[in-house]
Amino acid sequence: VLTGADFSALPTSEQAHVGGAISIDDANVTLNVIGSTFSNNTAQVGGAIGVTGNSDNYSLVVDDSLFSGNYIWGQNASGNHNGGGAIGAQSVSSGSISITGSTFYGNSAESYADYEGGGAIYQNGTNTSMLITDSLFDSNYSDWCDGGAIYSYGGLTIDGSTFTNNHTGPNRSNNVYGDGGAIFYCNGNGGDLTITDSLFSGNYTQGPSTGNPNGGDGGAIALDSVRNNAVTISGSTFTNNSAANDGGAISTSNVSQNILIEDTLFQENAG
Repeated sequence: VLTGADFSALPTSEQAHVGGAISIDDANVTLNVIGSTFSNNTAQVGGAIGVTGNSDNYSLVVDDSLFSGNYIWGQNASGNHNGGGAIGAQSVSSGSISITGSTFYGNSAESYADYEGGGAIYQNGTNTSMLITDSLFDSNYSDWCDGGAIYSYGGLTIDGSTFTNNHTGPNRSNNVYGDGGAIFYCNGNGGDLTITDSLFSGNYTQGPSTGNPNGGDGGAIALDSVRNNAVTISGSTFTNNSAANDGGAISTSNVSQNILIEDTLFQENAG
């Protein structure tokens, strides 16, 4: 249990590979973070907190904490794609992340290579899940790929949370533009997407000044390769989100499942 800790601009002679402040690299680890601050930390996976493939059956619980200005950049020695400006879980077969009453502000995923993204959080694993409750994601960005705030390959549940001014940018190496200004969700590894009583406002994707971009879809949410799991959005609001290409609020690509949207307001989104 970590309570009331402050990890701010930790000095380092070189960038960490996993977790600029905390690295989890063992199986069956439970980490509880309460009332703590993580600012300006950096790594190649998880700018503040990183989890790697040896950490099967991990549990990360975050409550009443602040993550600001944390970032990932570069590419690891193996040339693997990484992500998660604040929290990154890479290639873990099982585990969970639970976040309650926390704020993610101005975190970023930046790279000269094809990062998978997640300006604030990146989770990739076969049997993984993430629960986000009563939290704020503001002004996070993925400067080279997808998911301005969150990039999720596992199950994702969001309740009573706010996503504002998150965005994606271009991959300068091949002129591909990121999808999902706030959230990029790809369930090739399993897990449903459920969003309730949440607000998405002013999130956006970027594209070129002329012509049709390659990417840049889903100003708020991009759904990709959703084939076996349910997508449900209820009691939520999407307002003033914009996409450089398709789907000012929500875009779909290779989706073969029905999407249930109920009691939800879409207002002044543009794509």
